[in-house]
Amino acid sequence: IGFSQFLKNKAGFQWIWIGLIMTSFIGLFIGLKNGGSNVGALFDDVFNYIEKPKHSTSTFLALNAIVLIPILIAFFFVFKRNTKHLALLVLVCAILDLGILTQITSPTTMTLSTKSTQQFTEFFERIPVDINQEAVNKPIKKIKARVKEFKPYPVWMNVATFTKRVTANGANPTQMKSFNKLEVNGGLENVIENPIFFTAKHLVDSAALATKPNTVWGTEIVNEKLEISKGSIGYNSFVVSVHNPTKKTGLVVLNQNYHELWRADIKGEELEIIPVNDGLMGVIIPELYSGQLWFEFDSPNTRLMVWVSGSAYLVLGLLLLFSFKNQLFQHSILNRKL
Repeated sequence: IGFSQFLKNKAGFQWIWIGLIMTSFIGLFIGLKNGGSNVGALFDDVFNYIEKPKHSTSTFLALNAIVLIPILIAFFFVFKRNTKHLALLVLVCAILDLGILTQITSPTTMTLSTKSTQQFTEFFERIPVDINQEAVNKPIKKIKARVKEFKPYPVWMNVATFTKRVTANGANPTQMKSFNKLEVNGGLENVIENPIFFTAKHLVDSAALATKPNTVWGTEIVNEKLEISKGSIGYNSFVVSVHNPTKKTGLVVLNQNYHELWRADIKGEELEIIPVNDGLMGVIIPELYSGQLWFEFDSPNTRLMVWVSGSAYLVLGLLLLFSFKNQLFQHSILNRKL
């Protein structure tokens, strides 16, 4: 009933459709800007029923927009000329879009799982609560994502996320540019020679010249006497003890992708995090300093969205309650008249 009334409002329906077209163009712009170079390769993979994790979300977004925009525009012009069978046109548009999206995602969504529900249940029951701390003292490249105590593995992508291990083995679904750059220039092979924390002891001009651990580039700060110990990996946080016995600044590197929302502080005083090694996070340690260095990730937008979401649920609940009470009131009036 509501859908029929909605279709009768031609002007409102027209503006909603224009909004969908504009939104699709925005999606196309974002997708092409961040993953446009791989659209052709993804297009070939779609028709060869091949899925490659290297394709980013932006590439999929771009291809979806390329397909959806012509459908929306064609529907808009048909709608302008013929509104007698509007519900049928909406249904055809939805079927076309759903069919094409199914084609794009069919390598994963249309394939039956080879693992039983019981295997998934047993696997998730074995997932640890605490984060594995091996990466504090061991080079990241030596830490395996798959370990015996969690076999069999019903999941296949980013296993380390489930086993709570810091490892270099995994996928890069969001295609972070800094990570991609390290893969291309060979820097990744060097940085995984280090644990999760390391100090800058050797300086080179580029990733191609980095051949040993504790090597940095993109900075001029090195201090061979700077020491770190008692590191710990937490949820959205890292902490490590630092000892600088010299009258010279040093550099501690957190072996994680740089992001502007990370914060670092010493004794409650916030320190600047600088990008080093083409995308890792470095913090300058003051001279003659001993104490703890904290890294924390905090997104103000996440907290805002929590409040917005909570408020929306509250408003929805109040509306439902008001609607229910209104129906009861009308029902009681009807009974009185009878």
